[in-house]
Amino acid sequence: MMKQRIMAMVLIALGLVISHVGTPGPDGVVWAREGGVQRIADFEVPDFDSEMRLRSKLSGDYARIMPNGEVEITRMRLEFYGEDRTVEMRVTAPECLYDNTTRSARSESDIHIARKEMIITGRGFVWDAESGTFKIHNEARVLLLDMGLKGLQ
Repeated sequence: MMKQRIMAMVLIALGLVISHVGTPGPDGVVWAREGGVQRIADFEVPDFDSEMRLRSKLSGDYARIMPNGEVEITRMRLEFYGEDRTVEMRVTAPECLYDNTTRSARSESDIHIARKEMIITGRGFVWDAESGTFKIHNEARVLLLDMGLKGLQ
């Protein structure tokens, strides 16, 4: 069951077209294909460093893999992990378009970024996995959380 889930993750990460169509398998992943567009529900795509430590995990409720390799993701969630394997940052968006060839995502929808010390929100974004940058296009807001800085007025 775990091997099937890992295979599903690898295939969506590579943007390959699969011909398996049907109902949820034992791993709970649903694949479907119609008119050159492949669909998958409830997916996760981990990203590991050269020492096989988990760096990030891209997931979503639903993905449509387009013939050009781009992936439309509904209810995108992106988690970044520290060296101690704890989540350091969570990013969510109702939808986005992921390009596996450039390892980037973009959207005109809302974005919510949560870290221990701050929350960032906005509308419209571009994320570049290679450089590790997020660019928020509109309505960017930063909320600094209590960071234990007593004595500051």
